[in-house]
Amino acid sequence: MLACGRAYSNAGLRPIEEIGKVDLVEAVIAYVNVITSPGVEGSTLHIARPDRQSDMWRSSLGFASDFTIKGSLVDGFWGAALVGGAVSENIQFLADNNSIIDIDAQRDVIALRASLGIKIPLHEKVKIRTYFTGVISEVSTASEISGDRVPEQLPQGPAELSLLSEVSSMTTAATAELAAYQWIGASRADIQLQYTLNYTDTFSKVNPILDSWGWSRTSIVKTRITNPTGWYMGDREWRWLAYLNHTDFVDQSKAAIGFTHFYELGLGLEWEINMKPLDWFPLRYVGFKAGYIEGDDITGYNIGITMR
Repeated sequence: MLACGRAYSNAGLRPIEEIGKVDLVEAVIAYVNVITSPGVEGSTLHIARPDRQSDMWRSSLGFASDFTIKGSLVDGFWGAALVGGAVSENIQFLADNNSIIDIDAQRDVIALRASLGIKIPLHEKVKIRTYFTGVISEVSTASEISGDRVPEQLPQGPAELSLLSEVSSMTTAATAELAAYQWIGASRADIQLQYTLNYTDTFSKVNPILDSWGWSRTSIVKTRITNPTGWYMGDREWRWLAYLNHTDFVDQSKAAIGFTHFYELGLGLEWEINMKPLDWFPLRYVGFKAGYIEGDDITGYNIGITMR
């Protein structure tokens, strides 16, 4: 990776002297947002730029569902999840003597997330959800800095440095979501529009410069179509699905994490189960899907289980 990176012209690298507190804080908040924001699905991503090579994964274990509020015109919505993710990256900067500074970093994020809100039916086929989410995250980073000369703003020593940092964060998110569907014969088309506003506080015992706060926004568009396969299991129908999603981290700096948006195109299968666990919330389909991801300097894939 290092050899490939050096093949590019130094003119495309950002001077290390330009990196300040704002950049460090933006990077931490961006990683927390990308990995923990509601509605962002599990994925494995690769970022390829002349100055940056990154591999990232994100996954979660949890649930989200509507539930009935007896005697009310609205339903409730709740969810909880254990979320994890990691980023392994190599970033290159330009020193003031025109030499290259390499930063190899491993970031690990683990978080607990809980959501609560309401669902408002506007029509039989159209509904709005509004809910609040609380997220508690732990971010640990191990970095190795090497190059022809260690820049002056870093601790002095040999030309190779190892740095460790741990950051705790608390995020409060407000989400508005519009979902609609339409039957066309035996086919069903769905669309979901989601907008989330996140406020994140960060705290670090190791590096007080990372004690800060920031806002971030995420918009997601999900479209899908399902159709019968003609297969049955236990008198229950299998349906195939195709989907196209777009995820945009609206005000995220590309320098912070290497990308701002991506598309996901995929296929899958669902089995009609029609259960209501604890007689509280409905579970109609379970299945699996696989998708390809492409964005600005980013590629990846998503393989997962579906429940709705």
